[in-house]
Amino acid sequence: MKKEGEFDKAFRKTVDDALNQIFGHAAALIIYNHLENSGSLTLEEIPKKIDAFARGLEDFLDSGAFVVEGIILKHLYSNYGFEFKKIGEGHSFVDYITQLRSKVSENTKIMSKT
Repeated sequence: MKKEGEFDKAFRKTVDDALNQIFGHAAALIIYNHLENSGSLTLEEIPKKIDAFARGLEDFLDSGAFVVEGIILKHLYSNYGFEFKKIGEGHSFVDYITQLRSKVSENTKIMSKT
């Protein structure tokens, strides 16, 4: 089980891997450039500014952002041994990341007690 302190690093790597896998390296760099120029958001800041990342992705990719977010969520949840399942309408990318971060934190606390 990964420690809570590693969550940001795992999230950042998952975002980078997904963007490179979906769009290729050159296009991923264009997306990062857009995020940085329009929202002053670097790859390193994405785990701390998830809402800004989601808005920037939606601004750049329009409705395609939801597909990318889904792929990121599936991979990130899988990295922690969870299956990603949509819990209904009205839950955002930020909500799912927050939920996973809480699960990871809770599991880390449990694991440290044993």
